Amino acid sequence: LNEAKAIIEEYYSSLPNNNLTFNINNHSFIIPYSDIEARVDVEKTIDAVKDIIPENGFNQLFANYDKEYSLNPVIVFNKEKLQNICEPIFTSFERPSVNARYDIEEGILVYTPQIPGVRVDFEKLTEQIERHLNISRYEPFNIDDTSLVFADIYNPEIYETEFSVIVSKAQIPFLPETEMRKYLNPLHGVVFDNNAVINLKDLLDFSQFKNPAEKDILNRIATGIYQSALCIEGMEILERTPSRQPVLYTETGLEAVIDNDNQNLVMINKTSAPLMLLIETRENTVVFNMVSDKELKNGMLVVKKEEEIPPPIVTSVNDTLSPNEKKLVSEGIPGFTVSVSLIIENDRIELYKDKYDPISKVIEVGKNNISVDK
Repeated sequence: LNEAKAIIEEYYSSLPNNNLTFNINNHSFIIPYSDIEARVDVEKTIDAVKDIIPENGFNQLFANYDKEYSLNPVIVFNKEKLQNICEPIFTSFERPSVNARYDIEEGILVYTPQIPGVRVDFEKLTEQIERHLNISRYEPFNIDDTSLVFADIYNPEIYETEFSVIVSKAQIPFLPETEMRKYLNPLHGVVFDNNAVINLKDLLDFSQFKNPAEKDILNRIATGIYQSALCIEGMEILERTPSRQPVLYTETGLEAVIDNDNQNLVMINKTSAPLMLLIETRENTVVFNMVSDKELKNGMLVVKKEEEIPPPIVTSVNDTLSPNEKKLVSEGIPGFTVSVSLIIENDRIELYKDKYDPISKVIEVGKNNISVDK
């Protein structure tokens, strides 16, 4: 037995000088055996030989030097070192899974199934390398996309409902230079279950809208969500603030503004079905869509202007003007009240009234000129 051990050790003494070659999807990598402490386990090799050769034959195997035998040694290695070396090589072939998602493309609801990701099963990799070294160590270790070393990974399904119907939409213009996508991405695909509260502060971080331009973006987003929800039967508005004066990006009476930290947009979905908000961008327009798993009653919002209030006149003295000279600085804008209604089929539902302050008419006059045309 000792003689057999000595012969095996001597015969395979140069094994640590060899290399393990990987071929992975047209990429080749080499790992020296010495880096993973690969060696022949003499004890296990002798046990393996004994299992297939009778005892008297085993004695003859190492005593008869004139006869050739084919012997597969048992090769062992440091599995921890192998994994440490393989991780940076193989993780480059990993990829995360991509969630299923819904989108609106040119007005059509599109569903994209989940794309599974790929992770490396290092336990399986170690098993296959061990098998390779003990059976075909002279050949490269070939791995492709179908190998069990690469395992599919799936994310938990994020949609419990199969959405199929575009219920409503609202179009809001955005300025060309606005980087609106970073603000809209967190909103796309958000689901509001039946009886769920739609709270804009829970959906967006208001602190990122600081300067006037950013405040304008927030107000356009709030308005788009508000309008897309308001025209659906069963939506209940808990908190919404109108502008004090008409805005440029939508019809007066249909805006929702957030002018300070105390303001918010809050609604409740009482439509009897889940709703999902999907956002589509078209050049300088953003379309806010509400979709559901079934047809829901929705209608048309109607705004009626009434009770117009003429703008007040503000007079200021301009020393550069002659005493009898007058200069119109601003025409002013009348104030008014609007009533907003929702028409669904043959029913007209009166929703609310908003009052808008007039914008003053401004006139400059020369010194000592106190009369003002009205």
